[in-house]
Order: sequence, then C-alpha cells, then structure tokens
Amino acid sequence: ELHDPSDCDIRSMFDRTALFTALTCVIAALALFVSDHVAAEASPAPRRRTDDQTLKELEERIALLQARHELLTAEKAAARRERSGTRHAAAGATCGAVAMALTLSLAAVWPATDTPLRHTRPRARVWSLVIPDPVLESRFTAAAFRSAYTPLVIFLAAWTAIHLILAAVYPAVRDTGVLTALAGAALAVARWRANRMADQQRARKLFGAALVVMHASAWAALLLIFRVHPPEPGHPGLVVAGGVLWFLVSFYLRHSAIPWQSRAAYAAINALGSAVLPQLSVLGRPAEPLLLGGALLLGEAAGYLLERRMRLAFLERAAGRRSPAAAAPPLHPWTLRFTDPEEEAVYTAKAFRSAFPPLVVFLAVWAAVHLILAAVYPVAISPLAPDAFPHTTARQVLFLAACTQLSGLIARWRADRMQDQQRARVLFGRAVNALTAVSYAVTLTILRLHPPESAAPIYLFGLCQLPPSLLVVYLRYSAIPDAHRLGWLAVNALGFAALPPQTDIGRPGEPL
Repeated sequence: ELHDPSDCDIRSMFDRTALFTALTCVIAALALFVSDHVAAEASPAPRRRTDDQTLKELEERIALLQARHELLTAEKAAARRERSGTRHAAAGATCGAVAMALTLSLAAVWPATDTPLRHTRPRARVWSLVIPDPVLESRFTAAAFRSAYTPLVIFLAAWTAIHLILAAVYPAVRDTGVLTALAGAALAVARWRANRMADQQRARKLFGAALVVMHASAWAALLLIFRVHPPEPGHPGLVVAGGVLWFLVSFYLRHSAIPWQSRAAYAAINALGSAVLPQLSVLGRPAEPLLLGGALLLGEAAGYLLERRMRLAFLERAAGRRSPAAAAPPLHPWTLRFTDPEEEAVYTAKAFRSAFPPLVVFLAVWAAVHLILAAVYPVAISPLAPDAFPHTTARQVLFLAACTQLSGLIARWRADRMQDQQRARVLFGRAVNALTAVSYAVTLTILRLHPPESAAPIYLFGLCQLPPSLLVVYLRYSAIPDAHRLGWLAVNALGFAALPPQTDIGRPGEPL
C-alpha cells in the first residue's frame, strides 16, 4: 500500500517530539533526584554549625549564671557577717551599759555605814577617804600597803605563768603573751623590792610611780605590735577577760592604799589605750571601750567601798570604841554569831539598818533597766539572742523581774520604818523568799507555755546571773537570818534545776 509522503513526515516528526519530551522528563527527574540527594548530603553541615553555636551560647550563659551565683553568695555572706557584727556590738554595748549601771548603783552605797561612825572623831573625808590626822593616815596607809603584798605577788606570779604558757602554745599571741608576762614579772619584782623597804610611805609612792611607768611602757609596746601585726577580730570572751583583769587591778589599787595620783594615772592610761586599740573581737566599736571602761569604773567603785570600810574600822579602833582583840566577844566559828545575845542583837540591828540605802538604789536601778528593756525589746535585746524567745515571752519575763524588784524595794522600805529591827529583818527575810518563789513559779509557767526556740548566747546567760550573785553578798552584809538565807539559796537551786536549757551549755552545766 502506498502511503502519502507528507503523512510519513508528520508522523516521524511527532515520534521525534515525543521521544525528546520523554528524554527531557527523564533528565528533569534525574536532575531533581540528584539535587535532592545533594541537598540531603549538604544539609548536616549547617545543622552542626547551628548546634555548636547553641552549645557555645549555653556555656556562656551557664558561666554568667555561675558568676552571678558567686556574687550573690558573697553578698549574702557579707550581710550575715554585718548582722553578726551588729548583734555582737549590741551585746557589748548592753554589757557595757549594765556594767556602768552597776557602777552607779555601787557608787551610791557610800552612805551605808554604821550610823555612830559618821560622828566619830577623827573621821575620813567623804570622797578622798583621807584621814585628816597625818599620823593616823600614815599608820593606816603603811599597814594597808604592807598587808596587800602577798595577794599581789601570788596574782602576778600566776598571771606571768599563764601568759607564758599561752605564748608557748599559741603562736598567734606569742608577742603579746611574752610582753604581758614580762610586765607582770617586772611588777612583781618592783612590789617585792618595795616590801623590803623600811619606809613604807616612800615605798608605796615609788611602787605607784613604777606601776604607771610600766603600764605606759606596756601599752606603747602593745600598740606598736598591733600596728606592725594587726590582730584578727576574735571571740568576745577576750574582751570580757580583759575587763575582769582591769576590775581586779583597780580593786587592788584601792585595797593597798596606792596614792590617788597613781590610781588616776593608771585609769587615764587604760582609758586612752582602750580608745586607740584596734578592733579585738566581733564586738567592735564602741562596745569594746564601753565594756572595758565599765569594768574599770566598777573596780574603782568596789574598791572605794572596801577602802572606806577599812578606814572606818581603823578609826573605830583608834578612837577606842572597840575593845582589844583579846577582850572581844567570842564568835561562833561557823555561824559567825556573837555568843553574847545582847552583842548579837545590837550588831544585827545596826547591820540591817545600815544596809538599807544600797539595796534601795540597786533595786531601783535594776527595775528601771528591766522596764526599759521590756519597752524596747525588739530593738535592743533581739539582736543579742535572735529568735531565742518570742517577743511576748521576753516582755513578760522582763516585766515580771521589774515587778519583783519593785516589790522587794517596797518591802525593804517598810522594814526600815519599823522600830523593832530584829522583827523587821525576819519579816524581810520571809518576804525575799516569798517573792523569789513566786517569781520562779511564774517564770516557769511562762517558759512552759512558750518554750525558747533556740539557744541564747552564753554571755547573756552569765549576765543574768549577776543580780543573784550580788544579792547573796547583800544577804550576808545585811545580817539576814541564817534560816532565811539558806531558804533563799534552796529556792534558787530548785529554780535553776527546773528551768529549761537556755544556752548551748545545757544540763548540768547551767545549774552548776
């Protein structure tokens, strides 16, 4: 069969076009597949770069957070140290204020002497305690200076040995320990040399001058050591121990009749030295100078009372108002009562009446202190023992103490107005025991309902024991009957045993 040539050309053209189109589609499909495969192979590299960048950013952020955490931790520690320093400073300031309150209360005791001795001729001047008669003044000062030799030498020997041991055991206090030990040894040698002199008047003046010179030299060397090697703030007990030593030395200077010029120079050197000392403990300023100054004044006040008693007793013997020792009424060795009932009645009546002013001043001062502390408790006392007692409980205890002291003051005032002082001292002894028992009962009830949440500082616990210890001395001083005095001791012992633990000392340390 014959075909049309034009038709064959058209058919071949369509075949070539279809083949070309098919090839084009195949090529396009292959190209698409290859492109997808290449894209799939090329995509992990950018992802790895993105993961590295993310990891680097996370590391930078973690480092930033760690730095911020360290900064916040340092700020928190600094704030805690600042609060601790503020708390200890408040504690030291309160201790210094209480020491000065004790000084004022003891300084008001000077009129509390036997009434007949106020009109004895010759008599001592009120403030300087100097006897107007030069012969009697010379006799008293010589006897007092010589009799005070042994206790000072023993004290200085123990002082020197303790500081040498501390210097050997603790290298941090080696310089100051050796310096203090040398000062104590030099002072002991000076006192031994003065005791061997025949003229004790010249000896006590020379010893007073030696005391001032050695004290000034020791202070200069100590300040130089602290300037070269500044001390690190230590425990508050260091400052308290220094205050106790200052108290004892001031008391001794009065007891041994050291001239007032030397005593004044000693006090001035101590005051200036404590003012320029660097910070020794966490108490800081102004707590440390206040505490040391209060101890110095307290020792001077206590020494004043002792010296006044010694001088009045000397004048009474010199005036012939007391029989010689051989003819003195005999005493019972344990109860210290006169075997003669009349002598016993006269003595106890005079002692009870003469002890009226110091107790009134003491109770008034302490009642005012407790009322003030109860009124400003969250500000003044809370830094001393944070979270130890709830505010309501602390106010109740402080207010109870103030009420007890005011009640005792009223009872003592009523007893002083009675004509029969023998009956008055018996009634007052009963009142003291009753008030003490009621105070312990109420305090235990309060603490049972609201127990302390944490331990109070040890120094605060020790400070609270000052009034009972002073009251023990007063009960002896005012000739309170033995049965009432022993009853008061028994009530306190039972109260101490029943109180809950208040500090880290715990049981049985606190009652002991």
